[in-house]
Amino acid sequence: MKTLDTLASEIRACKKCLLKKQCKRRIPGSGLPTSRVMFVGQAPGWPEDRQGLPFVGGGGVLMSELIRSVPDLNYHSYYYTYLVKCYPGKQRGGGDKIPPAEAIAACEDWLLQELELVQPELIVALGPVVMRYFGIKGGIEQNSGKIYDLDIGPVLVLMAPNSLFKDKKKISKFRTHLNSIATFLRDPADTPEWGTPPDEETYGLDIETQDDEVWCIGYANDSGREAIQV
Repeated sequence: MKTLDTLASEIRACKKCLLKKQCKRRIPGSGLPTSRVMFVGQAPGWPEDRQGLPFVGGGGVLMSELIRSVPDLNYHSYYYTYLVKCYPGKQRGGGDKIPPAEAIAACEDWLLQELELVQPELIVALGPVVMRYFGIKGGIEQNSGKIYDLDIGPVLVLMAPNSLFKDKKKISKFRTHLNSIATFLRDPADTPEWGTPPDEETYGLDIETQDDEVWCIGYANDSGREAIQV
């Protein structure tokens, strides 16, 4: 039977996509094999790539401090991993690149194996890329703090830890949303915010008029925008 240690060795040897050429290490998850909660980040950053461990950069350290500050949470009781196991590099203007679709597809099986081995009661999706991977539509701010009951299991959406540095007000909100984990683990029925199932489309409609006549209707949804002239 495969173990997390065996899986970690396979991940470290992975050469499935082009990111292997620019990253120093592939970063497997870390934590208890019996964890009730699994945190899933977008991808390792530069510090993680150099140290070979997940969530050791500034965002990860901040997240660990916030988790420890919630009385009913135990940082060392959870499992921490990434959607993509390789550092995607820096983008121009600062910040890490968003992992390409090829890398997400190549790494998907690693994450699914981690989920199968750990079998967490709650998955925490950190940031918009991970949120959308799980099929949750809409913006990260409108979904943050909500739990979605998906086929893969309950998924709590939280902002990416690195994004908290851009707006310090988000730190307080992030900590508040961490309380949803404690509430869920006590009794899922007491969870205050369950999200709308992701197959329900969110859209907007804009009607333009001139001289009391409709001349254009604009329709927008999660996949893009379409303008229909009447």
